Amino acid sequence: MLFCSSLYFGGMTTLVKDFTDSKFFVGVLEYVSLQISPEKLVLGVPWYGYDYICDPGISVDDDCYIKKVPFRGVNCSDAAGRQIEYSTINDLLIARSEHGRKWCKKYNSPYFNYLDSIGHAHQVWYDDPDSLSMKYQFARDSKLKGIAVWNSDLLDYSDLTRAKYQTRAMWDALQLVVA
Repeated sequence: MLFCSSLYFGGMTTLVKDFTDSKFFVGVLEYVSLQISPEKLVLGVPWYGYDYICDPGISVDDDCYIKKVPFRGVNCSDAAGRQIEYSTINDLLIARSEHGRKWCKKYNSPYFNYLDSIGHAHQVWYDDPDSLSMKYQFARDSKLKGIAVWNSDLLDYSDLTRAKYQTRAMWDALQLVVA
């Protein structure tokens, strides 16, 4: 499963912008190099994101530092953030983000920054049809057994026009690779 990770620096942690971190791709290839057949590997992808409070804020380089939050003895950025639904991500992006969706070329992942109602800086990392299409293509090109979507129920299946469009786009991205 592709999840965020973090690096620890003296009491604080910086988010590693890596929903599609190259370590992941290298990791899949390492399994294959151990004679584990790609046909036995399934790529798990998140259809949600993580919202992190940045302390003391967002740096000039767009880095978000988060407090160290140990989880089972290991510093974990998942424990420092909160999981948010894809529809909530899109609502925050429209309503709160000053500079809109950003794209991390190194990790092929979207993210954005926003200020909450009391002035705390946040950074949200997520996957969207663009980033997921790259992951799906990787799975297909690597001849993995398949793709497993985690939390497809976090999409908005209401009758709102926006919800219909966003939900359809997520399913269409998947359909392009499995067809």
